[in-house]
Amino acid sequence: MDQIIRRAQLPERPAGQLVDIGIETGSIVAIDTHISTDAPSYDAAGRLVCGGLIESHIHLDKSRLLDVVPAPADRQINPVRYSAGFKSGISTADIYGRAERTLRESRLNGYDVLLRLERTPLRQEQFGE
Repeated sequence: MDQIIRRAQLPERPAGQLVDIGIETGSIVAIDTHISTDAPSYDAAGRLVCGGLIESHIHLDKSRLLDVVPAPADRQINPVRYSAGFKSGISTADIYGRAERTLRESRLNGYDVLLRLERTPLRQEQFGE
């Protein structure tokens, strides 16, 4: 095995029933309460280990708007109505910058696939990954 993820919580196991996950050439090859090997390991420390996440509907042009414009007083946000009054003052470069930050953070936090409104998967190489 190339790597072991130790003390991982799987979603289908009772809370606290941690396992080791053996990985070889990018695929899971073993799951057990303890895997004996000299392979490098990562201690998940009881964190959840699950399949990649998929976001099926995202409006990247509305991403991180609160970084740019103030929140409504009632905190009820409808992105379309909310952004309508600010669109003319938001540059294309700003939209791309906020979208890129969102995509990079999503990748770091486990999202494997993000879909455009047209349902076309975004490729990793489009964002320098």
